[in-house]
Amino acid sequence: MFPLLQELSCFVIRSHEVVKSVMKQLSCLYTSRPGPKMIDVTDVHFQVVFEHLGDLLTVLITLDHIIDVHPTLKEHWTLYKRMVKSVHHDPGKFGIPQEKVLPFEKLMMMLEGRLLDGMIFQNCVEQPFDDDKVNVSKNGAFAEEFAINIRDWSMELEARIGEFNETDHRYKYVGAIGLFILHFQIFRVLD
Repeated sequence: MFPLLQELSCFVIRSHEVVKSVMKQLSCLYTSRPGPKMIDVTDVHFQVVFEHLGDLLTVLITLDHIIDVHPTLKEHWTLYKRMVKSVHHDPGKFGIPQEKVLPFEKLMMMLEGRLLDGMIFQNCVEQPFDDDKVNVSKNGAFAEEFAINIRDWSMELEARIGEFNETDHRYKYVGAIGLFILHFQIFRVLD
């Protein structure tokens, strides 16, 4: 399973980078600073961008849930860690060079912390979004635009849930909730 876990780890890292990048780019578009703007986005709502961001957050939430509801995975992971610890104490017995055991143990700990602790979504929304170039959390105009898009998408989804021709609206609602949590984590504003 190691190749699968490594691929999943790469996906999670990339997802965190994408969420951060999208937040910073949208923050630059919806700025309240006076002066000339690169592009005027007054009365422009990038609802599709927010919906796709919600889809990505849904994937992260789903990954956390999949790992959480499979206790066998965690049990076997614990057993595997014990086995590797045994190898660490006597690598010659298993025909493995000592210098390969420690990097493997570090890889295991990294994978466990990134994937198996149930913090994939939480680590994404709690990452720092501000830096010396873009201050996302202090951008009131972007906070308002973000909230408008969450509100509009949620109302659209709520209206469709329960209809006879409903398709995936309940699953999309998870993304809207993920966006709400992301909004709260960045701006610390409740609506």
